[in-house]
Amino acid sequence: MKIIKNNQFKVAKWAGGVTTELFIFPENASVTARDFDWRISSAVVEEEESDFSLFEGYERILIPLTGDLEMIHQIPTGELIQKVSKFELARFDGNWQTKGKGKLTDFNFIFKSKFNPKVELIFGKKNLPLEIKISPIAFYLYEGSIQLNNECFNSPVLMMDFSPEDLIINCLTDCIFVCVQLNAFS
Repeated sequence: MKIIKNNQFKVAKWAGGVTTELFIFPENASVTARDFDWRISSAVVEEEESDFSLFEGYERILIPLTGDLEMIHQIPTGELIQKVSKFELARFDGNWQTKGKGKLTDFNFIFKSKFNPKVELIFGKKNLPLEIKISPIAFYLYEGSIQLNNECFNSPVLMMDFSPEDLIINCLTDCIFVCVQLNAFS
């Protein structure tokens, strides 16, 4: 298993706030070069209105972790407005010109269109074990504290490369996780 802690994330400013790259695959890829298969990030949007970067050939899944978001997409047939509340999931084409309205923190998964990911929020309760019976590519602790293999971790932390066996996480506090599973189309 690979554990990526807060001090290992890549943080960068952008016009609307701050983005934190949690992981990019392959690891030597660059978001600027657009040579990645998928990327996990979180952004703090500090401006009431902001423009999304274009990612031709990619799709995006976005979840507001704080606040609400209204996205105005320019699509071939006109304009599409997508309102997304806290903890709701929005999936959209990375090549759509998109304007966002709302100050928030989000979870963002950008992936090549050859993939069919499943992204979901999982809420863990204090002092209860959380059994993961799947093999996600990534399990992001957004909020809370956990014990994993006799080691304690505080959010934010990204857990990757699970073995196929069941994984038991002990929640030391109430926790919020984002789980990413990745399947490729054949």
